[in-house]
This record gives sequence, C-alpha cells and structure tokens, in this order.
Amino acid sequence: MTTRQSISIAGVVLAALVAAIWAYVSRPMETPAPQVESHTGIVAGEPSESRHRYLREQWPIVRQRLARMAEAVDAAGLRFRSNVLNSTVAQLAAGWYDLQSDRPNAALRHFDGLLDRQSSNAPAWAGKASALITLKRFDEATDAYGRLVALAPEDIHARYNLGVLLTRLARYGEAAAAFREVLCRDPRHAQSLYNLARLAQRDGRLNEARYAWEDYTRLRPNDADAWFALGVLYLDSRSPFEAARCFAAVVHVNPEDPEGYQNLAVAHSWAGHPEAALDDLEAADALSPCDPAIMQPLADLHRIIAAWSPLDAEAHLAAAAWLEQESAVLDSTPQPKAVAGGPDLETQPE
Repeated sequence: MTTRQSISIAGVVLAALVAAIWAYVSRPMETPAPQVESHTGIVAGEPSESRHRYLREQWPIVRQRLARMAEAVDAAGLRFRSNVLNSTVAQLAAGWYDLQSDRPNAALRHFDGLLDRQSSNAPAWAGKASALITLKRFDEATDAYGRLVALAPEDIHARYNLGVLLTRLARYGEAAAAFREVLCRDPRHAQSLYNLARLAQRDGRLNEARYAWEDYTRLRPNDADAWFALGVLYLDSRSPFEAARCFAAVVHVNPEDPEGYQNLAVAHSWAGHPEAALDDLEAADALSPCDPAIMQPLADLHRIIAAWSPLDAEAHLAAAAWLEQESAVLDSTPQPKAVAGGPDLETQPE
C-alpha cells in the first residue's frame, strides 16, 4: 500500500466517523409527548441500544485501526495532524461516551476542550448542550443550542430543541419563533405544530393557534387531546359547528371520554340541535353515572325538547323531573371527609 493510499483511506475513515457522530448528536430531543407541558422537566433522552453499542464496542476497534494507519504513515515519514486525529474525533467520541455513561461533567470537559480550539465545531456544541441539559443547566444549554443553530441554520432538530429549552425557561415568544423557523423548513413537523398551537392559544393568538391545530390534526388525526384543544378554541370563538366536528373526533378516538361527550353536547346545543345534545349527554351519563354536572343539563334539555315536541312532552317532562330529584339528592349528600394523617398517595408507578 502506498503512502498516498494510506492517507486517503485514513481520511475516509475519519470522515465516516465524524459523520456518524454528527448524525447521532443532531437527533431531536426525546420527550414523552409532543406538547409544551411535557417539556417542563427536560432530560437528555436515553439512547437506543444500537447507538449505545456503537459507542461502547465499535469505537475501540476504529481507534485501533486508526492507530495502525498512523503507524504506517509514520513509517513513510509522515504524520497525521494531532488536532485532527487526537483532538477532534477522539474528543468527540470520548465526550459522547462519557455522556451516555452518565458522566456529564467529564463529557462537558471534553466538549469544552474541543471548543476552546475549534469554536465552530457543530457536533461539539450539540454535545455540550446535551451535557448541560443532563446537568439541568438549562440557561447555558439554551446558549449552546443558539450557537449550534447559528452554525447549522438548516438543522431543524437543533431549532426544535432550542424551542423546547426556551419554553422550559418561560421565554414563550422566542420559543414560538423557534418553532415557526422549524415549520418554515418543514411544514409537517408535528411536534413544532403542537407546541406552537399551545403557545399561540396561551398568548391569545387564536388565528395562529387554529391554523396550527388544524395542520397538526391532519398529521395526527388520532390525537384526542389536540382535537379537544381545537374544539375548545372553536367554542370560545362561538363557532359551534366547527366545535362539534372537533368533539365528534374526540369521542371517535376515545369513546370512553365523558368530557368529550359533554362538550359535544354544548356544541350541538349552540348549533340548535338539542336532540343531538340530549344523545351526547346520555352517553356522558352512561360513562359517568350520577354526576350532577351532567344530570342537571340533561334535565334542562328534556324540558327544552318537551316545549318543542308536544307529542313527547309528557315523557320528557317526567325524565326531567326524575333527573332533577336525583341531582338534588346527590347535591345534599354529605361528602366523606379525608382521613387525617396526610394526603392520599398515588399508588400507581409513574
């Protein structure tokens, strides 16, 4: 093998290794669910077993191969530049290995050492941000992701992670801007649509929230919580037909949701369909029996329909009277007092 061939092969291996590390570090944060509320306690998500195995098992093999190549080049009177072989690739791999081995402080030292010499090294900024998140140093992690976004402006994962961190710091306007930047590059980025909808609805930007929710539900039609939020937005804006469409989707996705049926009844009532609202509340009552919050509106609907349908008035009035009587009994029943000695504890594991 000639010297030129040795250098060429070594360069390919180095480039492949750096590319593999960059593909790993540029992944999006792993969060429990694509919603703003779930990001209040950010963690650096667990790596997959295959990724962990790569760092743990494959790096020593690659390092030995590089060492043999270096020896071959040295024999020809040439040397690899130490800042390429030892400082860049090795420090990146060592930093990520320490991070996945639950040694974030050691990982941070590797990334900081590399950035002291190469301040524009994007994988090192991504590694530093992940280490800082693990250490719950969210302000500094936000700055690190800001640097990463400046170096890699087309990296939508970095922008999304920046938005998550800004949300965690209650910098909602900046977070919304970060999610908009993601959507400019990828209009189908579902997590950014969800978070932007939540933030816009929170800040009263109802048109933006509506567009974001509509786009999100087209991408994730089985997300009952998103349909519910969109339905509430339409109820608040007095759009009962659109609200009914949303709450119908809620109960289609989750037929055991009594609140979905209750809100569907409200939408149908506002739209002038008391019979449909009566069916909705009866479904809610079947799922949550003896609930005064359901029984009283149900009685009201029976009386309204009795006024509209004289032929069935007697049956509806009798049903209304029974519901009102039962609701009054439930309201007057004393509620059991909590046993002294502390609050009730959650028995299910988190």
